[in-house]
Amino acid sequence: MHPPQVVPYYHRASRTFEQNDITVTTLVTFNPFKVCSGLTIVCPISVTHTPLLDALRDLCVSTPAMSTYVDIHLVFTLFDRQLNTWRNTAHLFSCTKFAMMLDVDFIICTNFRSATRASLEVKIGRILKEEHAAIVVPAFEYVTQYHPAYEPYVIFGKEGPSWYQLNPSQKSAACLYEMYLSGMSFCVLANHFFVHQSHAYEEEARTLERKSNRKIYQDFKEEVYLLFVLRPLTDDDV
Repeated sequence: MHPPQVVPYYHRASRTFEQNDITVTTLVTFNPFKVCSGLTIVCPISVTHTPLLDALRDLCVSTPAMSTYVDIHLVFTLFDRQLNTWRNTAHLFSCTKFAMMLDVDFIICTNFRSATRASLEVKIGRILKEEHAAIVVPAFEYVTQYHPAYEPYVIFGKEGPSWYQLNPSQKSAACLYEMYLSGMSFCVLANHFFVHQSHAYEEEARTLERKSNRKIYQDFKEEVYLLFVLRPLTDDDV
């Protein structure tokens, strides 16, 4: 696969933020543009976009919050749906010490940023700053049964072990699994949550991905688990 061409800061947010804030990182393809235009987020946002440039310019002009809060980075790829590559690009260019990858079709319902920043001097905040922990913000959608493939959204230190694996499954859960194996703790931020908003999906592509991902992701988890089990043995030998 050829490396992607990345255009950082195609659009730069007009507002600046304190370093102990939390950058929401996400990715946007053309289909969720209308979802993105409805964002009511007041926080720094780092977005990777696979472009249709005219539509992107129109969105920035018609949505003042986009111009104020969002850094947009363009990614040109020969192959579609390189999701974890796009997630890593948004993560790389996040503008604060803490970040959280959030799918663009989730609504932020509470001020989780203030709650997190207020806790930075207590125990959970200290281990977050030391990058030994991640904070989980619960996410919900209007369903009646638990879905085992649901992926949590977490706040983490930007420089910690929080990069998304470029494995063929492209699952964001791969990042969280490796964070867990590295020894990080996960603490739930009580009284704060996101809600999923429904929209049209690229169902054909998603169906093919689900079919192949089950085996690929299981193999990935086994390989990463063995890596972390064997690493202490290798270190002792050295």
